[in-house]
Amino acid sequence: NDVVDALLNSTEFDVPASLVDQEIDRVRKDAVQRFGGEMDFQQLPKEIFEEQATRRVKTGLLFQEVVKKNELTADAEKVEEKIQEIASTYEQPEEVIAHFNSSPEQKSQIESTVLEDAVVEYVLGRAQITEKAMKYEEAIQAGQTQR
Repeated sequence: NDVVDALLNSTEFDVPASLVDQEIDRVRKDAVQRFGGEMDFQQLPKEIFEEQATRRVKTGLLFQEVVKKNELTADAEKVEEKIQEIASTYEQPEEVIAHFNSSPEQKSQIESTVLEDAVVEYVLGRAQITEKAMKYEEAIQAGQTQR
């Protein structure tokens, strides 16, 4: 999350309104589903999701650019490890593994997660971290203003 924050804070660009609108709808649908799915997602005001949706779109666009410019890929071994990790939390892990391997959409989601991890690793590997001496109170205050 700190890596994403640093990327977002170090770049300034406009995001297409159509992508933000699509993401707002996706977030609203997710919210309705999480709370029981008893209402039409369009009843939720768009405005309360705009900041979150804009951040998600910006993050996605930044990650796509890092992937493209640096030719990053989702390592097949890491994808398999992630599937194994998820499957291990279920009673029938072999069924979960079979499901992921037979569902291109599900496997694609895992590949996206692994690719996001690769972007974070790439950025961290090139980050310039500087230490700054400060008093405890200053550190607490700085941490609160970053959020």
